[in-house]
Formats: sequence, C-alpha cells, structure tokens
Amino acid sequence: ILIGPSLGGSVIVEAARLMSGRVAGVIGIDTWSALGSTRRNDDLEASILLPEMQADFVTGSARFVNLMCGPAAPPEVVSRLTDEVREVPPDIALGIFKGAGEGYATELAENLRSLDVAVSAISSETFMPKDNATFTSLGRST
Repeated sequence: ILIGPSLGGSVIVEAARLMSGRVAGVIGIDTWSALGSTRRNDDLEASILLPEMQADFVTGSARFVNLMCGPAAPPEVVSRLTDEVREVPPDIALGIFKGAGEGYATELAENLRSLDVAVSAISSETFMPKDNATFTSLGRST
C-alpha cells in the first residue's frame, strides 16, 4: 500500500501504474484537491503564492509552508518544513509548483481511473476534491 501526502499523491498514483500487480492500494493524504477543478494554471499559481516565490524564494516559500500547514501546526514542524523547502534549489521547486497545475486534474482523473487497486483519500476540508462526485465516480472513497 502506497501512501502519499500533498504532491506525493500524484507520485503514488504513477508508482501504482508502473508497478501493476505489486501494489494493493493507494492512500492520498491532503492531495487530489484538483479533481473536478476547471481553474486555469495562472489561478493555481496565484493561489500557491508562485509570483511571490519567484520574486523572493526565501520569503515566498515560508509563506507557502505557513499556508499549507495552517495556524494550528506546531511551530517546530513549520520551521522544519520551511527549512526543507528552502533546501530545494529554487529553479527546481518553482518548476514543481508550475507543473502542478498544467493538465494535472485531467491527467490525475485518467490515471486514477486506470488503477485496478483500492484508492482512498484522507483530506482536510481545505484539500477535499473540488468535485467529490468526480472522485466517487471513479469508484473511490474519501
């Protein structure tokens, strides 16, 4: 069983596709929220503070981590995650964030549909699929 939080959700779906027969199920945690989304990529970029990250990666990445963790997150966790994000070379980190919105929802739905394993999602209210009907139409549960 593969478990993937956040951007790791797309990684586990791809891994399950590539390792057909060796994976019993996938569990996405606070991921796959783009399912059912019709937002344009520039809207996604604005929502994840991409312009700010492009202008000042250190400050923008800290704001991104704070947004993703939420106000109730323990400060030591937020600090550790911020440090980890800042260790990624900015051009690689920005490329990942830009790529997250380009055709992601459509490709994700197709890849989830192609899996012959159990698929579940554990999502906070912030990261629920935009259209839960899309997820359940794939025979999946949240």
